[in-house]
Amino acid sequence: MSKEIFYKEYDDETLYDINRDITEAFDARFNPIMETIPHYDPPDDCFMRGTFKVTIKWNDENED
Repeated sequence: MSKEIFYKEYDDETLYDINRDITEAFDARFNPIMETIPHYDPPDDCFMRGTFKVTIKWNDENED
C-alpha cells in the first residue's frame, strides 16, 4: 500500500516555497495523512516505518 502525502507543481517563482511545503507535508497538523503512517515499536517509536520517495522532475513548458 502506498499513500501520496504531497504533490505540487512549481514554476520558477513558486519553487522558493518548496522548503515550507515539504516541512508541512510531514506535519500532521497540516497533513492528516501523516497520522496514518505507522511507526516502529519502542524504543524506536519516533521513527516511521517504510520509505519515502521524492521525485523532482523538470518539464519543458513547450512539451506538455
